[in-house]
Amino acid sequence: MKYQILLILLTFSTLVFADKEKPKEKEKPNVVLIMVDDLNDYVGFLGGHPQTKTPAMDKLADRSVIFTNAFSNDPICNPSRASFSTGLYPHTTHFFGFNKFLKNETLMGSKTMFEHFKDNGYTTVGIGKLLHTNINSVWNAYGDQSDFGPFPYDGEKKRVHPSVPAPFDQAGALDGGYASLKDIPTVNGVTGWFDKVKGWPKLEVKPFKYINDEDRDLMPDEVKVQDAKKFIKKFENENSEKPFFLGVGFNRPHTPLYVPQKYFDMFPLADMKLPETGGQAELEGALYGKVKEGNHGKRGYNHFKYLVEGYDNDRDLALRTYIQAYLACIAFVDDQIAGVIKAIEESKFADNTVVVLVSDHAYNMGDKDYLYKFALWDKSTRIPMLVHNPGQKKAIKVTQPVSLIDIYPTLVDLCSLEGSTIKDENGKPLDGHSMVPLYAKNAKQRWQGPDYALSAISGGMGDKFIEKQHYTIRTEQYRYIRYADGQEELYDHATDPNEFANVAKQEKYKGVITELSQKLNKQIGITN
Repeated sequence: MKYQILLILLTFSTLVFADKEKPKEKEKPNVVLIMVDDLNDYVGFLGGHPQTKTPAMDKLADRSVIFTNAFSNDPICNPSRASFSTGLYPHTTHFFGFNKFLKNETLMGSKTMFEHFKDNGYTTVGIGKLLHTNINSVWNAYGDQSDFGPFPYDGEKKRVHPSVPAPFDQAGALDGGYASLKDIPTVNGVTGWFDKVKGWPKLEVKPFKYINDEDRDLMPDEVKVQDAKKFIKKFENENSEKPFFLGVGFNRPHTPLYVPQKYFDMFPLADMKLPETGGQAELEGALYGKVKEGNHGKRGYNHFKYLVEGYDNDRDLALRTYIQAYLACIAFVDDQIAGVIKAIEESKFADNTVVVLVSDHAYNMGDKDYLYKFALWDKSTRIPMLVHNPGQKKAIKVTQPVSLIDIYPTLVDLCSLEGSTIKDENGKPLDGHSMVPLYAKNAKQRWQGPDYALSAISGGMGDKFIEKQHYTIRTEQYRYIRYADGQEELYDHATDPNEFANVAKQEKYKGVITELSQKLNKQIGITN
């Protein structure tokens, strides 16, 4: 009897111990998405400009997967963000320009990644500019909305800063502005900075206080950081077992390039280094210097021309002044990113949060005498892309070309999301592919995507819609561009990383052109 009792006690204690040691079901990671507007490769971890100062992004890169050949699928804000959020190519949705997201049947029939996370039990919170036009229903909560301010104001509408020389001021209040906040504007007798200069038909106008860098109102992007901190603290206080998806969309370095003076002081004007020029190699490109419909008409060329003319045709001074403002805005937004990252690191979520950093597209900074986005070259399409996985301590570099549509399926993979991403008969399956196999040793399968990244720009409407668009595919070695009129560009990155020499008509590249053209046709569904 004594031995029987002892056996029962041992069995019971073993069961209790085994239950305590039984591993719990793996917690789903939280996700923090940081999206930056109009940021090109001018970040330290990509080396796009030797003088850039991005310590926060570089620190994140040191413990992230760095996709060194990552590209936007459409170098325009609205279609890029629509494509990114749904994981669908622009040619799949026929959404290329500034159409209304809510009126596109394919987009509305497909779940955004935010909706898919919400349907999988995540608390979804957005702040700032994520979609080009926000859709409230995809979020559980939303913080500060997108805001490009502050602006100079003339009493009726926002204006270009008076320090911007003509004729560049023709670029308009949004695209044509660059100045330090210290340079207090006076326009038509109205002195000072103004925020929230938006809305129609009645403008919402709020004076923006700026005495000096220490005594001023917060910039809109700084408000977003405060909101992010509040939401993270709220998640902690709620002590909920539900994971969260927090998206933070920053506006800078999107124009207008207005930030506090201290960021301009970081980049002395006389020391600014300019983009390389190709010299004679530029002239060898059959299409270089010509206004191409595929590069959205004359805008980028005109911006460059007007900027240089505004400085008495002193190209170097013009670009030094503009690049100084752009780098100042990058340094400013890097500080804001630091605030978000610090809030996560100091929270209880530090070890169970996926952090994604991307830009919606890039920006030509005078390369090829082009100053704008809306182009199909590397300088307008190549973007920073980082994915930090929980527990990752070292950087991993991936050279395989990928694009923004691959973020959605990657997060589905990392967070083990379930269910279809299609809402109704108009929806489409994801075009992108999980990038996890490109860097994870324990990935269940190999990379399923193509050996190139696809980008596009609208070329027209009507019959043969797909054929009328302008496309580019970028492999590790080549960039191939085909415009709607059939003209082509080819750049060999092995010898020409700046894409100065278009070699499309050289005989030795004939086979490359044929191969890449066939790959493009297959991708967009052209069979003849």
